[in-house]
Amino acid sequence: MKVFGTFLASSELAGLETVPPEGFYGLGVFARRFLRSLLLHSDFDEFHFFCSSPYREPQEGELLGSDRRVRLLPLHQFSASARQFDYHVLHNIWTPDIGPWTEMRNRLCPAGVPVTGLTHTISYQSFLRRVLSTMVMGARASDSIICTTDSARTVMLNWIEYLRREFGAQTGAMVSYEGRLDKIPLGVDAEIFAPKNKAPLRQRLKLPADDVLLLYVGRFSPADKMDLFPLLLAFKSAVERSPAQSVTLVMAGSDRLFKYAGRVEQFAADLGIARRVIIRTDLPDQEIPDYYAASDIFISPSDNIQETFGLSIIEAMACGLPVICSDWDGYKELVEHERTGYRVPTYWMQCDQKICDHAGLADWMMDHFYLGQSVSVDVNEMALAIERLVGDDSLRKQWGANGRRRVLELFDWPVIIRQYLDLWEELKAIAAAEPVADDRKTSWYRPDFFQTFRHYPTHILGPSQKVTAHGPLDFKWYPELSAEIRPGLVEQITRAASGGVTIGELERLADQNQVTLDALRFHIMWLLKYQHLVLSEKP
Repeated sequence: MKVFGTFLASSELAGLETVPPEGFYGLGVFARRFLRSLLLHSDFDEFHFFCSSPYREPQEGELLGSDRRVRLLPLHQFSASARQFDYHVLHNIWTPDIGPWTEMRNRLCPAGVPVTGLTHTISYQSFLRRVLSTMVMGARASDSIICTTDSARTVMLNWIEYLRREFGAQTGAMVSYEGRLDKIPLGVDAEIFAPKNKAPLRQRLKLPADDVLLLYVGRFSPADKMDLFPLLLAFKSAVERSPAQSVTLVMAGSDRLFKYAGRVEQFAADLGIARRVIIRTDLPDQEIPDYYAASDIFISPSDNIQETFGLSIIEAMACGLPVICSDWDGYKELVEHERTGYRVPTYWMQCDQKICDHAGLADWMMDHFYLGQSVSVDVNEMALAIERLVGDDSLRKQWGANGRRRVLELFDWPVIIRQYLDLWEELKAIAAAEPVADDRKTSWYRPDFFQTFRHYPTHILGPSQKVTAHGPLDFKWYPELSAEIRPGLVEQITRAASGGVTIGELERLADQNQVTLDALRFHIMWLLKYQHLVLSEKP
């Protein structure tokens, strides 16, 4: 049986089904679309989602409730499942932090299983310790951090080399990353993001019917997205140089967290171009493809180190739009200059000493803002690119068609999922050939809570301690315990303890019920907690 496995925190599980309060981030959008495409285009027999949040069944209409092959399981069942299933892969959809995953895999999986993760934002200072944890937690040659662009791969190589050199020099410890760094881009649904008849869309979206529409789509944030003021400066310049051309800039995106859209609107007013700028915030996700399809040109002058790919770029190209973007980060790998769009030059120099010196305790958001303010996107070149495309309808159509073909060839979801499946097959073959250590039950990263805190209670109960059943079993336990408490075992314990019994005698029920001794003891302590069992005598 070919089984896909992943782990989800409560926030990640919620993010697959609802819009988070801070609005849409590319990561959440990608995760939903990736899983939907994986369910559609892969050949896995089952998908196991191990949830660290309280366990519940997926609801009808939810993404994870849409496929009979999906199983939501409590995280604590992973060790038992790993003995039952030979997982084809354990994949971290959300981050490249595979260290804790490889550590748990090394202890609990009897067969070789590849672990893979994916780069999204990899610029936070805290990412240093996350990369370090991946380097010291037992990554193998069958594990991979999947990078969405060559730019992201270079960042990962730089972080790893920096830690190998600096951490090694400071501590004397030799650390290295033994896994791989493969490249697979993000994907787009080329059926949803596709060219459409512009006229009815503009009418429905209340956009100018006859103007050339220049579109920006992205989060409104100068801290962790981009400074939009240079875009407005370039737009003003282009408009002034083409007074006869009717052109409108549409800016759409989430503004729930930073409330930056109002400042952008005011800056446009200060420049005297407010009537040519339309701002739409916090739109439903399903409306975004129509904004692309209703427009003529897409523009995104990224200046922030948090950007590694640029999902909006390939969405725009899928809709047949020529793209004006900054020649920065992963953008430069998506847009072919003067074939699918125009890459605007960017400039930077080293002026980050104060930021680096204090990054360990600083607000990463403000650090990103300050770094972004030291990056210059060439405003004059951006204005020239706008002017050129606004005035040349045939060029817009040619570059837009080229972009659409590029998306179908490189970024359409069936193409992307095929790359994942091929990589996982290759890694699984490597994992199958790896020697699996016999003793993998201990690890410095596995906490021993009982031994660490055993001095807290008045007494530690042992096998000779006698307990007696007490009271009816009518207590309604927390629903979060539904995966941990077995009613049948509860009944057996209380029945055995009806006349008094030692804990050691109760522990014999573990083998009879095929549960671990640890699980049996949890049931005993839980029954004592709510006086379904009482101590026959004080210790």
